[in-house]
Amino acid sequence: MRSSVTSTSQTPPTTLLHRTTLLAPILACGGLVLLVVAQSQLQNQLLSLVAIGALVLGLGAWLIALRVAPPAPDALDDLVAQQHRIRWTLLGPAGALIMVTWIGSGSGVYTLFGVCAWLAATLVWCLAWWPSGTPKDEARSSRLPLAFWLIPIAILALGAFFRFYRLAEVPADPTSDHAEKLLDIYDLVSGQRPLFFPRNTGREPGQFYITYGLMRLFGLPLSFETLKLGTALIGLLAIPAVFLFGRELAGTTVGLIAATGFAISKWVVNTARMGLRFPYGPLPTAVVLWLLFRYLRRGDRRDAIWCGLAIGLGLHGYISFRIVPLLVPLLLAWALLIDRRWRGHWRRLLADSALITATAIVTCLPLIHYTVQHPDQVWYRVATRAASTEQEIGSFQHSLGTFLLNNRAALLAFNWRGDETVVNAVHRDPFLDLVTGGALLAGLLIVGYQVARRSPRYSALAIATPVLLLPSTLSLAFPAENPSANRLGTVAPVIFVIVALPLAYAARQLWTITSDGGSRPQLALRRTAAAALLLGAFSLSTQHNYTRYFHDYDLQYRSSVQNTHEIVQHIQRMQELGVTLDHVYMLAYPHWLDGRSLALMLGDPAWQPGHDLPSEIGLPTRADGQQMLFVLHPDDSTRKQQLEASYPDGTYSLIQAKTPGKNFAMYLVPGR
Repeated sequence: MRSSVTSTSQTPPTTLLHRTTLLAPILACGGLVLLVVAQSQLQNQLLSLVAIGALVLGLGAWLIALRVAPPAPDALDDLVAQQHRIRWTLLGPAGALIMVTWIGSGSGVYTLFGVCAWLAATLVWCLAWWPSGTPKDEARSSRLPLAFWLIPIAILALGAFFRFYRLAEVPADPTSDHAEKLLDIYDLVSGQRPLFFPRNTGREPGQFYITYGLMRLFGLPLSFETLKLGTALIGLLAIPAVFLFGRELAGTTVGLIAATGFAISKWVVNTARMGLRFPYGPLPTAVVLWLLFRYLRRGDRRDAIWCGLAIGLGLHGYISFRIVPLLVPLLLAWALLIDRRWRGHWRRLLADSALITATAIVTCLPLIHYTVQHPDQVWYRVATRAASTEQEIGSFQHSLGTFLLNNRAALLAFNWRGDETVVNAVHRDPFLDLVTGGALLAGLLIVGYQVARRSPRYSALAIATPVLLLPSTLSLAFPAENPSANRLGTVAPVIFVIVALPLAYAARQLWTITSDGGSRPQLALRRTAAAALLLGAFSLSTQHNYTRYFHDYDLQYRSSVQNTHEIVQHIQRMQELGVTLDHVYMLAYPHWLDGRSLALMLGDPAWQPGHDLPSEIGLPTRADGQQMLFVLHPDDSTRKQQLEASYPDGTYSLIQAKTPGKNFAMYLVPGR
């Protein structure tokens, strides 16, 4: 009698458990499909009944799934026990080296003595505060099998493909911004070593010195292609940084999925291949977030020191990263309020917060000295975006309204309408593809669920997101520049970690679809289903991103930017026929060819000043009797008439360009 009662009482819970574990993966996968369907409408700015219905049903399915099978809580370890003994024997020399570095950087240039003092000061400073002992990271101490590393290698290879495939062709031609960058690097080639590059509203030195180092190391020329190669390499390095950040927050699966989405994203790929400083924002941001969230979990001072180093180095890269140092104390203060583990160690948290700040200052000390000496140069671009002479910040109500509208536009950029420009991304195309755009919506629900659980680090993630939007949303004087694909690059690591959360959740639910271990066929079926989900999702995502960038963006960019490469090729053919570069002239025309880009691509930056002739300057004389070649816009009838009058024996040729609407003309004057 007892056995029959026992049998009857155990059956219903088991059946219910099986139903529950079946319900969660069905809802998660079905919800993802519905959100992808909705995103297929949203990406075309269509809020149709299909989109609304799919959104409501998809988000509803995810809310039920999270209720049925809640995601794992944020894993927080006990704070590591450390002896925070200061090595005074090193701190004194570190202070002396810091003073020497400050004095040595007063000239505004890098010198051998100043750089050596700076590096020594940074090293000795870190050693002075470095804690003794090596505490084990118990939560991350398990060794991964060798076969596992094939997955991140494959992700890195996929990211390399997206960053280096047809790099010489896409994007096709340089813009005026590229000319400015190449001239900055030309200054380094000429022997200058500035701490800051004031050309074109001011630029941090990181990209220029790294590109110059690549040129010296591999014998690369000063060219548009070298610029793109340097930024593509930085973009590739950001992939493992995103993996580390995602793994730190929510485990290896989330890290791998976040890295994959980041590797193939049209948004990130575009900024990485552009040849400008754009990828110098996501890389240090991902590293800082990884180290900061790691510190919040463990409390290891080593992470605080590394975080300060990452901040200091990141400040040498891209202007949008300047918001990250402000984010660090905000998240540490939030941890003190919400994380119970830190309440008994508030002095330690404040001390390490100060240490992060001090280490960052030491790491970028020469740049800080230059900022103190020339604040107008360093902050000029920020000031001109935040306010204009016509409308200062004093108009608080107007500025606040613009700021709120900018935030709305920035938040919609990922799923609805992206960048307004035509050179940084496909015009008004959402930053995310069909899959990652739909997954972002579900990921926000997971973040909200964890925040409702009072998870310290997920709360920090929610706080970090609007803060990292500020480089774009603070464009109050030029709201049309928001949302900016390049300035929002700092938030990309956070976005793709959020994107990874629902994909990892759905895969785990498929993986554990039964309550017991299951038979070998059941285990294989579960793993196949989980792998099929991720492979199917990223196959669709890869196809979408590839088409959007290598086809749609390529065509848009070619039609928007002058075909400098093609013009250079024709000039070089004429050089082979005997025309010397000193006798080649460009006749300027409004909104046409940049003479600096032409000079750089011809291999002689000094050519432009005397051979790029504006309309108010007359034509040169043929004093030495050599052949002369003039490049002019096909609509410049005034210059054509001047050429025909001055050189009646010349030949006018209209060149049909490969890209429609990009024709150009040449006028060849024969030699005497």
